Amino acid sequence: MDVADLVHAMNPALHRLLREPLLHFAVAGAAMFALYAWVNPRASGEGEAIVVSADRIASLDEQFRLVWQRTPTRDEREGLIEQFVREEVLYREGLALGLERDDAVVRRRVGQKVAFLVQKTPQPPTERELQAWLDTHAMQYRRPTVYTLQQAYVDPSRHVGDAARAVADVRGALAKPGTDWRRVGDGTMLPAVLDTVTASDVENVFGTGFAKVIDSSPLGAWSGPVRSPYGLHFVRVTTREPGSMPTLADVHDQVQRDVLASRARQAQKDLYQRLRARYVVKVEAPSPQSAAALASTAP
Repeated sequence: MDVADLVHAMNPALHRLLREPLLHFAVAGAAMFALYAWVNPRASGEGEAIVVSADRIASLDEQFRLVWQRTPTRDEREGLIEQFVREEVLYREGLALGLERDDAVVRRRVGQKVAFLVQKTPQPPTERELQAWLDTHAMQYRRPTVYTLQQAYVDPSRHVGDAARAVADVRGALAKPGTDWRRVGDGTMLPAVLDTVTASDVENVFGTGFAKVIDSSPLGAWSGPVRSPYGLHFVRVTTREPGSMPTLADVHDQVQRDVLASRARQAQKDLYQRLRARYVVKVEAPSPQSAAALASTAP
């Protein structure tokens, strides 16, 4: 086969390769970097020093130990250093090209690091300040009412056309002295007893609205039937401990955490306002295309 035949045989494969989008992307990327380096050669990292300090090496060793639970070997350490150098080179070249400017993730991450580095640790609150916070946010710390209750269940699906009789039978059985209430009604996977639970706990088990019924039910007596998504329930509340306000001593640590968190959030807001005051912000009118797109999504 001569050269002409070889070129002819390669033509289909060559055509497929030239139509490959990844090839176009790679060529375009290489051209962009080459053009940028030619137009602005001093923007690259050529000649700049990358110092891998003893502290940096110790940090790389520690990261390796955290993952592998052992000290890296000499070859592994050299690999870690080379990986760090590679990342630093690419990072600096990316900054030189301005690639970070349009990356929302990078912008957000850098902003978070700036806020973290410049923020100050809030001053610990005094006992008087903690008490004032507790008084102002009393409902946030109020202890809810706690119940203990029992329930007997009627499954309407097992008594189609005769549910009223089933309810009457359960009510009558529960009214008889000495009746073992656990044997009354239909079997269910729902708990027969809920011990020292809040209204939220009750509704998590029996659904919304159930807690309002038990809050007004007389203590020690069967009430119902109460409807839930599962069926009908006769309920007996055996204990009801009303909600109360704790003292500062009861919730001291929680109040202190909340005060410090509030002060940290306020400090971040104040910091941002001081930093923003350094800039003149100009907001241009949206393009006609953007305005039209926004109008099309309006309700």
